[in-house]
Amino acid sequence: MDLDLSYSDLLSFASDQISSEKSLFLASILNKFGAKSIGEFNSILKDFTISDTMLKKINCPVLCLNCNDSNDDILLQSKEFEETLADKTTVISYNLCDQSRSDTKIINLNEIIFDWITKLEI
Repeated sequence: MDLDLSYSDLLSFASDQISSEKSLFLASILNKFGAKSIGEFNSILKDFTISDTMLKKINCPVLCLNCNDSNDDILLQSKEFEETLADKTTVISYNLCDQSRSDTKIINLNEIIFDWITKLEI
């Protein structure tokens, strides 16, 4: 699909072209980042992209969190990130995706992060 869909397009998109769950997810992403369309969101993402040059300059501990249910692209990016940073990276896979209560996810995620920080040897 090579369409530059807007927030309102996503909310009213026909279900035979895109699932309602995916449509609502994409609409919420646009809303979260203040983007008016998927094209604008992709432009915003460039500000969050770490180039190879920037990646090599990272010299502090890095925590990489992966959800066990993440898609293959996300897991591949995480693996490449981990391999590039080698000994500076801690990768933790967690199983929060199947928990329905968001407050439980936040508590567990905070626990994971604070445990990692506590064990850091800097």
